[in-house]
Amino acid sequence: MTQIDPKHRDHLQMAVESTHRCSAKWVKTVAVRERFPEGTLWEGVVAVFEVEHPKAKFCYAWSEVRRHDGDRFVTSLGVPPIDSPVAAVRSVLLRKE
Repeated sequence: MTQIDPKHRDHLQMAVESTHRCSAKWVKTVAVRERFPEGTLWEGVVAVFEVEHPKAKFCYAWSEVRRHDGDRFVTSLGVPPIDSPVAAVRSVLLRKE
């Protein structure tokens, strides 16, 4: 299991809870490395939270560092087809294209 700073984990938890309006409990943190045929690469750490949400049991969260406007927290509910940290990252990457 990958480790992240407890304060960072708390910020991710707050992002999950405020974005999806539900309580969240940290479960684990997973290292994710995603490549696409076009050469897009994403590598980072995704926190997995158990959530009390009517549509999902889990939520995946990570941060993106931005040059000018600080960190951005990304959250993705575990609603099909999103069933893993990798699937969550992939779905967000595909939406950006």
